Amino acid sequence: NQLVERIPNSLFELELLRVIDLDANNLTGTLSEKIGLLTELQYLSLFDNGFTGTIPAEIGALEKLQTGYLDNNDFTGTIVDSGGICA
Repeated sequence: NQLVERIPNSLFELELLRVIDLDANNLTGTLSEKIGLLTELQYLSLFDNGFTGTIPAEIGALEKLQTGYLDNNDFTGTIVDSGGICA
């Protein structure tokens, strides 16, 4: 992919979404706390983008999340109860 700018808010309305694989794009800005609405999410890959700001605490509450990659961004903070997240 060669997506540019931000993840559209409409993505966070897909409540049954299980996989987000948006690594190695040109995504920037902060990651919305609306990610917590994706209660079925099992895999999250956002590495190698230009995200900034804190990692939303809502990621730690995603009970079905098994694997996630947030590295190679400019995130700050930590994830509590993160399961398989690599930040």
